[in-house]
Amino acid sequence: MEENPKEKVNLIISCMDRRLNEAIEARAENTLANSGKRTIVLRNAGGDVDNLHDSITELLSKYDVEEARVTVHNDCGAMKNIAQIKHNGQSSDDTHRKQTAEKYANTDVEGLCKENLTVQLDSLQKIVAQISPDTKVIVDSLDVLHVPLDNSKEKKAAIILDSAERSHTNYSELAGIIGTSISNAYFIQCTAKDNLIPDIGLLPKALGINDITIFSTEKTNSRASALFEDINKQKFASPSLHVTLVELRVAQPAEQHGVKVKHRSL
Repeated sequence: MEENPKEKVNLIISCMDRRLNEAIEARAENTLANSGKRTIVLRNAGGDVDNLHDSITELLSKYDVEEARVTVHNDCGAMKNIAQIKHNGQSSDDTHRKQTAEKYANTDVEGLCKENLTVQLDSLQKIVAQISPDTKVIVDSLDVLHVPLDNSKEKKAAIILDSAERSHTNYSELAGIIGTSISNAYFIQCTAKDNLIPDIGLLPKALGINDITIFSTEKTNSRASALFEDINKQKFASPSLHVTLVELRVAQPAEQHGVKVKHRSL
């Protein structure tokens, strides 16, 4: 008896930078409209493939991933953090950042942004070769220096704990839920139990963001609660850090997403 064929999907791995939101949202929408394939998105600081290893492995195993794309960009905050570590000889937050910095040879931000293409491509090719060798691997870099930003609203961040079956790419809607514009929201996104703490730590320390929302689905609620507690234990957690848990429910016919605020303090 033949097994049911795996669903064909595309995968995007990207930086959490707010200036990439519209481009990623548009890519996912266009792929769905033109080919009928879903796009699953994973995001963290710098589009770090190694730090999203569990999610990437899960998705390559579960789906027929036709195309896996890493999207990085110039003027990257994660690369600025690495440049700082290179110059200072130490990490501004934890040993994880220092270990990440050791993968790079360049010390200036521009050089690091260019090198990031090669670093992430190499990491992704190694994972794909082991699990899904037929998957096409692509890497590209976007110029974000001229992306218009709405600085009239407060910058906020969202952590999207998707299940493998869902990928929330309507960043305009999610930004509205957290009370800001799509150009002022930073998104960290995964499907498995990846280590998100180093990336979350950059939000208050490097970006000055103290308003963070954790979006979860019914399948990832327990993981969201655990992450909430983990954040509270970190050195970067302070009275000014505001963390909210929000559950994204399955859409009803007359609405896009049901939203349930579960907790609003840290």
